[in-house]
Parts: sequence; structure tokens; C-alpha cells
Amino acid sequence: RSLLMSSSQTDTPALVSSSTSATIRFSLPGGSYWERLIDRPHRFGKMKARFAPGASYAGQVWLPPTLTNERLLTLDELWFVEGIFDSSALDHHGLAAASTMSCNNYPAAFLHRLAELRPTSRPRLVWALDGDAAGRDYTRRWVQRARKEGWTCEAATIAQTSRKKDDWSDLHLADRLNPKDMDEYRYQGSLLIARSAADKARLMYGRTGVATFFYDHDDRLYWFDLDIKAYDKAMQHLVEK
Repeated sequence: RSLLMSSSQTDTPALVSSSTSATIRFSLPGGSYWERLIDRPHRFGKMKARFAPGASYAGQVWLPPTLTNERLLTLDELWFVEGIFDSSALDHHGLAAASTMSCNNYPAAFLHRLAELRPTSRPRLVWALDGDAAGRDYTRRWVQRARKEGWTCEAATIAQTSRKKDDWSDLHLADRLNPKDMDEYRYQGSLLIARSAADKARLMYGRTGVATFFYDHDDRLYWFDLDIKAYDKAMQHLVEK
């Protein structure tokens, strides 16, 4: 597929008056689509991807072809990621993942349909939006909302260790989606959505075994200090009872 773009539509001054690029287009519910330039997209600046003009994907998701209605009826866990490429990447690793297309798009319409499909045995939702500030903020927000709507929720997040933001498709290409890696992303997600400072501290202690540490929760700094002797004495008392 070729897309004609004029230089006035891009952030690349050196671009000639018009250029073409190979693209890939994904159909979305409601008549919309998402299109991504794949032939040297840097030539077009911020125009490397776009949605159908005038169409809306609000409340909807993109599902990979493997995520059929039949599979939706039986799966135990459903992941929500931002990008379509992220959804495809996780699909390669056997995970059922829907793309919300944007971190601020809560898939209300899709979840309503899923609840109708699964009225008595809803799957567990794993919110795995991007690991940047916006993705982390909306992960907490959507977990809170979904729980109020009766969904069981977990989270998975990628700790960002460099200036370049890594997403799930990046990790797929870097071979960093093995079981050990996924366990770490789930752990980071559980820290992100911990309901209280005490819950977060227990998670960290259970993971590391370290008895004293600083940590933050809800924009506050905390100090955790476990009195091992008092803990052992209390445990012994419980055993003797």
C-alpha cells in the first residue's frame, strides 16, 4: 500500500514535495483503522502512524486474528496493551492481548461485550500499558475503574532503564519475553497497583528478603524495617498455639 504525503504535513524540512511509503493498515471496530508507515518512516517525522480521519475507536480494542470469540469464551487471562504491534508481539508468546491503541482509551464497549459473553466466569484482566509516566498513570486509573465494575485485575509493566522507551514489541525483538522476564514485569506491575504502602512493602520483602529499605508509594517516601526477632517470636507463638 502506498501513501502520498506532502512536505507540509511532516516535520522533515528536507522531504521533497511528495513521497510515497509502504504502509500496513489494521481495521478497527466502528469503521476506523490504524495505519503505520514501514518504509523508512523517519522521513515523515511524527506522521509515521495515523488513524482514519474523522473515525473514532473510543471504548474499542484491536484483537489479533487468533483471539476469536471462541477463545474469548475460554481464556483465563486477557492482557491490555497500547500498541497493535505490542498485541501481536505478546500473541507470539501465547498471551491473549488486546490493543487499546492509546493509554487513555478505556475499552468500555469491549468489556461490556466481554461481560455479556462471560456473565458468570469473567477472565482476569492484566493491564500492561506502556511503562512511561502516562502509561503508568492510566494503568492505575483503569485498574481502579475495572475493579469497581467487577473485574479481577493485575498489571504488568516494563521498568524504563534508558532514555529510549521500551515497549512489548521492542522486548519481543530483543528476546526479553521469556518466563523469567515476564515474572519480573508482573512483579513490577504488582508494585505499581499496590493498594497501600503496607501491601507494596510486603511485596518487596517477599521478593527480595531484604528487611530494611526505602520505597515510594502514592508520591510519598517510606522506610520499611522488619524486626526479625520480633517476627520470629510472633511466628513461634502462632505455631505453638
